[in-house]
Amino acid sequence: MRRGLFSVLMLACGLTVAAVAEPAMFLSPLRVELGPNENIAVITVTNKSEKNKYYQAVLSDQAMVSDTTTLEVATFPYSAKKMLRFMPRRFDLQPGQRQVIRVMVRRPEGLADGDYHTHLLFEEDLAARTAAAVISNTALPEGLVKFQVEATYSVAIPVIVQHGVVASSIALGPIVYSPTAAQGKPALIANFIRSGNAEAGGFLTATINGMPVIEKRRLRLYREVDNYQIVLPLDTSKLAAGQAIIVKLADSFADTAKVIGQTRVQLP
Repeated sequence: MRRGLFSVLMLACGLTVAAVAEPAMFLSPLRVELGPNENIAVITVTNKSEKNKYYQAVLSDQAMVSDTTTLEVATFPYSAKKMLRFMPRRFDLQPGQRQVIRVMVRRPEGLADGDYHTHLLFEEDLAARTAAAVISNTALPEGLVKFQVEATYSVAIPVIVQHGVVASSIALGPIVYSPTAAQGKPALIANFIRSGNAEAGGFLTATINGMPVIEKRRLRLYREVDNYQIVLPLDTSKLAAGQAIIVKLADSFADTAKVIGQTRVQLP
């Protein structure tokens, strides 16, 4: 049973739950990219909590779908899972202690040029510690039990393996205004086109008279997605009939960034 569901059931049964949440894990880097001539990478895991922690690491294939979210899958054409080895898989850390994880890649013969990816998931090892501890029930009404439930913590980071000649590009597709797309509120429905044999990305902004009307977005689209669409909620306090929204895709958020694509969306 999942720990979150366990907590809900205890509450439903009239039990008092004291949930303890604390920062537990720090990873560096948060993304691993092995270039065509690179075979080894290093990840550092640090226990940021005040308790001993037990961790395990597993590879998890997560494929991107058209709205830029990722879903866990058994396999997909651009998986790097079978190419990777890493150690250690299980380890325990005292407060403030660090563990170095070494990731190694072995590219198979005949591998086509391009990039491949999977995710390395770090999570607390529930089998190595007690899930919940009884603190006390003396001060509670008869029939009630007080539990302290420790929050589990997990982080998945992408691991990208490149091979041969790697090239890709991203472009703006149609972008339209919708008065209701963001849960009944105004938004832009933006489409993008990725091409090439690798992931592609850019930095997206939308402004009216130089003032931002969406939250800045960094896009990173994996190889398995060629056409994708996202809904961008608009800041309604800055909208007025007849104005034009300038949507810009660039290679950074800097003022001197190279513009990849730009389009104008007229408000009704």
